[in-house]
Amino acid sequence: MKKFRLRDYLPVLIMVLCAAIFGVLLATGVMDLDTVPQLVADRPVLAVLVVLGLYVLKGFSGVVVYNALVVVVSMVLPLPAALAVNGVGTAVC
Repeated sequence: MKKFRLRDYLPVLIMVLCAAIFGVLLATGVMDLDTVPQLVADRPVLAVLVVLGLYVLKGFSGVVVYNALVVVVSMVLPLPAALAVNGVGTAVC
């Protein structure tokens, strides 16, 4: 029988923790899905760098869900920029 190791489940635990934090922020009204694009409207370059960093992280681990990245980028950036960022991110990933 295989021995239980916490590090084997670490990506799943990190993903659950991120989902729980996001859920609490949504439930308490600190953040909603309409404010996310407004947060990055003043800093599009920073948003692109953060997303590309998440694509790099996705390449190394299973913590970041690829489909979630694509959806968030399409919500935050205009269509041509979202296609370009998702294309570069997929190549990096």
